[in-house]
Amino acid sequence: MFQKYEEVTVTDLESLLQHDHRDFISHLVYDCNIRLKKGYVPNIKTLTLGNGFNKRLTEGCIPISCTKLVLMRNFNQIIKPGELPSSIKYLTFSDHYKIKLLEGSIPSSVTYLEFGHQYNITLEKGIIPNSVTHLKMGLGYNRYMRDQAIPNSVRTLILGLNFNQSITTTGALPTNLERLDFGWAFNKPLVPGCFPPSLKSLRFGSNFSHPIPDNCLPQGLTLLEFGEFFNHSILGKIPSSVTSLRIGSDYQHDLDENCLPPSLLTLSINSKYNNNIFGKNVLPQMLTSLSLCGYFNYQIPPNALPQSLLFLKLGHYFNCPILKDSIPSNVSTLIIGKIFNYPLEPQSLPESITTISIENSLYSHIPSLSFLPQSVKTLYVPYVLYIEISSELIKLPPSIKLLIKRIDR
Repeated sequence: MFQKYEEVTVTDLESLLQHDHRDFISHLVYDCNIRLKKGYVPNIKTLTLGNGFNKRLTEGCIPISCTKLVLMRNFNQIIKPGELPSSIKYLTFSDHYKIKLLEGSIPSSVTYLEFGHQYNITLEKGIIPNSVTHLKMGLGYNRYMRDQAIPNSVRTLILGLNFNQSITTTGALPTNLERLDFGWAFNKPLVPGCFPPSLKSLRFGSNFSHPIPDNCLPQGLTLLEFGEFFNHSILGKIPSSVTSLRIGSDYQHDLDENCLPPSLLTLSINSKYNNNIFGKNVLPQMLTSLSLCGYFNYQIPPNALPQSLLFLKLGHYFNCPILKDSIPSNVSTLIIGKIFNYPLEPQSLPESITTISIENSLYSHIPSLSFLPQSVKTLYVPYVLYIEISSELIKLPPSIKLLIKRIDR
């Protein structure tokens, strides 16, 4: 019974009030435009007010058992302090919601708060309660961030697609912030001290392309991602604490010796340019994951990649022969992109590889797959190749399990 009525959708009030097992509903989707009154909604945990609902919420109409409230597309009503129960921990506003919130409108129990795409009202101090740890703004939000408007309790802040405001004061971002994601439009100069020392994860959107000032990035940062348009030297800018780094397609600067921190474990390069990544001592010797994606299409010299590598991805535009000793002897996973069309020679692949993924549906060197190392246990191929190989005209080593690769669009 509990499984059967765990989630119930109603499109009229009568269906809700006459539901035989109303008391057993855990998740109610209320998708009609009739005002809720106290007692209408059972002791649910999750309430989704559907696209058809746009009525005032009065105190008591949502039971105190409710911990998650989702306001869908059309809801756009004022919410007064006390009208939402203090039990709510997860609150999502509708895409059409664009009414100024009052201090106390959001219960002090909320830990996850998400605004819809049309909300673009300046946040004042006190609007977001000190209980919130995860804050996500909608794609339309583009307002100056006032000091202490976002409480110090926030650990994760995700700014929407259109946000493009300067962050120039130390009080604009929470002092305990650990993750900050900028959207596509952000492209403002950075100043030292704009990021709190607590920051661990920083992602810039595609449009960002300003120099990184000295000592701007926090020394405790572990994940750093630059977008596609970023094209300023990172020499001396990356904290030694960073373990994961992404560089976008327009980055034209050489990666000199000691440019990348020795602590780096994961590196993704989407650049159209060689960037001197095969230069001596450029790639850290502790690197375990390397993705050469985007427009990267350069021959990998033998012994140029660190022996510490376990994961290697050769991206969409890579189409060069794989030479002997160009893949380190510890690599266990190899992913090859959508236009690669060279045979996989037996001597070019180390015996450490256990998983290979080929993404080119038109790969024309299928017979070479018969000579894959005995270490390979799993081979992912597109559906077209799967059919051809499964026809038994091609004999794979018996140890290999053939699976269909889902190709992302």
